[in-house]
Amino acid sequence: NTLFYLGKAPVLYLPIFYHSLDPNRRLQWRFQPGVDRRSGYYLKGTLTTRLSETTYSKIFDDYYTNLGFGLGGEVDHRAGQDSRGSLFGYRIHEDGTVNNRWGLFGGGYKDLGSSFSLQGRIQFQSDPSFTNHYVRSDIFRLTPNLVNSAALTRNFSKGMVRLIYAREDVLNPANPNRFVKNTESTPRLEAASASLRIWKLPWLNTFTGFADNNFNNSRLHLEKSVNAAWTGTRSFHIARGVNFTPSLNYSETYYNRFDLTNFATSETNQNLNSLLGRWTVSNNLRFNTPLGDIDATHSYGKRLKPDGVTEDTGNADKGVEQNAVTLTDVFMPASRMWARLSTGYDYRTFRDHSLTFDQRIRPITTDVSWQSSKSLVFAFHNDYQLGPGKGE
Repeated sequence: NTLFYLGKAPVLYLPIFYHSLDPNRRLQWRFQPGVDRRSGYYLKGTLTTRLSETTYSKIFDDYYTNLGFGLGGEVDHRAGQDSRGSLFGYRIHEDGTVNNRWGLFGGGYKDLGSSFSLQGRIQFQSDPSFTNHYVRSDIFRLTPNLVNSAALTRNFSKGMVRLIYAREDVLNPANPNRFVKNTESTPRLEAASASLRIWKLPWLNTFTGFADNNFNNSRLHLEKSVNAAWTGTRSFHIARGVNFTPSLNYSETYYNRFDLTNFATSETNQNLNSLLGRWTVSNNLRFNTPLGDIDATHSYGKRLKPDGVTEDTGNADKGVEQNAVTLTDVFMPASRMWARLSTGYDYRTFRDHSLTFDQRIRPITTDVSWQSSKSLVFAFHNDYQLGPGKGE
């Protein structure tokens, strides 16, 4: 015997009325009306269905007076950190522009047991502004690049091996409304060891390597490469709140073919089936201060001649691939908030050109993160480059 009132007046009587008290309702249908200059009047509908305690789906049915009907769907799965993922798709044939616009996005991680794990990311869309127009939860007006990847990882007690597929698409210079493939690895195999103590050596040793079958839009050939590298590191406690960490890295990389233009703009020589050695020295000084952990790092790296052990000093960059100082400050004003500020200075010199002061200063980057609750994190990122003055 349920009565519904409008103010103080009864307007409806039902002999039997049922309403679930479960906060996780199986079905929820939400409508969002609105109007804007591009779409006209619109009504966006979202039907959410809880399939299980860890999985739910959404169906998007939208109508725009200027553009027509748009349809999409989404599936989300959350069963802890070891099993999570989502997939979203949407398509609309715009009546006003006669364009087919669509997007397909997703990502996930799955622990397969026996030290295996699988992760991936899907990002396809018809044009850079699609997310701004039709993806409800996207905060970016334009998408500058598309990143698709998949990785199968095997962890060991003292290292890991990972098989990777990766592709990046960027805006097409000839048509800014479309994307073009920039890089693609099909596939890439990576391996890395943990930090190892060997015999009674006073430093820690790390071994890494990769094998890559890589396409790059800046090259005219498919590059096959195999790399092996060693890094030795040791930390010294200088004084209270001051630590010094030097490291030395040496690597050898086999290339089926490379142009020296990859390393120096003035050269056009080509090398086939060559080994290329590199070494890098890095020194880090860390200060633990009330203003945060401040890291001052200097890195110096040189390239050897192909199939040789002497330094490649004849090229335009004089064989110096790194010679820079970086300064980073990480500050935690609260338990759920941290901020990071970093910049650097490039000391390299070239035979065919010189760098101005603005070009030597590395971008000044600022990152701030605040976790207001267990399920909500606010993040801020800004890059500023001297000279042209570009911020993001």
